[in-house]
Amino acid sequence: MLLDANPVSRCHIIAGEKSGKPVYITPQAKTIYDELYKLAKRNNYWAQTTVKGIQELAAGRLHMNNIFVHPGSARRDGKEEFVVVLPGCKVTAEKLDGDGYKLLYFEPDAHYFELLPEDARPGLYRAEHKNRGWLSRPVKDGSVNKRDDYVIVVSDSGHGQTEDAIDAAAASAGATPFFSGKQVERIGFDYHYTPGDKRIGGLRNLRKALRPLDMEDLNGSALLLAKSMASASKQKGIVWVSERGGSAILSQALKILSTQGVKLKDHHLFMLEPTTTTKDAIESAIKLEMKFERNVAKVGFLNVVGNSGQLGAITARLKDKSYTRKMASVDFVKQGLTIQGGIAAVGTLLAAGGATVSAPAVPAIISFIAAVAGGTVGGVAAASTVTEQIAPKLHHRIKAQL
Repeated sequence: MLLDANPVSRCHIIAGEKSGKPVYITPQAKTIYDELYKLAKRNNYWAQTTVKGIQELAAGRLHMNNIFVHPGSARRDGKEEFVVVLPGCKVTAEKLDGDGYKLLYFEPDAHYFELLPEDARPGLYRAEHKNRGWLSRPVKDGSVNKRDDYVIVVSDSGHGQTEDAIDAAAASAGATPFFSGKQVERIGFDYHYTPGDKRIGGLRNLRKALRPLDMEDLNGSALLLAKSMASASKQKGIVWVSERGGSAILSQALKILSTQGVKLKDHHLFMLEPTTTTKDAIESAIKLEMKFERNVAKVGFLNVVGNSGQLGAITARLKDKSYTRKMASVDFVKQGLTIQGGIAAVGTLLAAGGATVSAPAVPAIISFIAAVAGGTVGGVAAASTVTEQIAPKLHHRIKAQL
């Protein structure tokens, strides 16, 4: 429907015409919206999620506590713009005086929808173990496998090749207190994949790592993950595991669901070597009524970001009725010792001139840190733990061959 009245002259209504708050759209933005709408009708679930997000403006939901709405720039007429981040695009919008919205323009990312190979797009994938190893395929509607007692891994980005992401996800699925590696091989698992050239969080991205909810470039992927999580809300024994930087994506998805009134009552949360703080994820998971093991995260002594975030996570867990103050006190002491041990090991390593680690030096460094950490140079357990910290890909390959 084309309108002629100001302030939306030459704009169209795409939502809220009969009820709710009207959403107007400029001709430029509508051209792109129409293409997204066509893709959504062809069951492209990335496009479906984006179109739904745009249409929900009519319900006024984007002025709630939504991490995907970011301040824009004030215009000359005094009206403030804001940016809605959705899978595959950023939408610049304006709040109108009549309690409606006007979509000014889109910044589409065609890679989300068409250009990436089918096995390298963000979203949910299903992995099965065959004679030649792990194989996976995209789940086109983003729905979790319809079975109870199942594990879904939220992967880090920056794996380089899709095969590396599958191997890392498989290792993570079998490294929780819930399933052994053999069980995972038998039943398979799902994993949420986010393409990207760089790892998420960590010391190199410390400012972002301390605020995972503010990582705008992950918003679209997190929205897709939230949709997958909601699809499994009625299932039992579901385990959500984040692998390293996947902790940021999982934190954002949990935040979305916690503001929508979704409950994940018989779902478990576990975070493996998180490279972002975990406090936000735990607070949202408690609101979702998820379950926790005694240790909700596995964090190695060299993971400085992961360890620093655990003190806040312990405080957040006090809102969980099953987590007592006595447990918190013990965990505070244990965490303090872990951080001190990690700092001592890293300090000794730097003093030995190991600030830059090259691939050929990894075996020597493994032995060195194992000794510093209190293990023996020849001890298999100590070396295995340190290998996992220094060279996770090497650790996964070795473990797969045992």
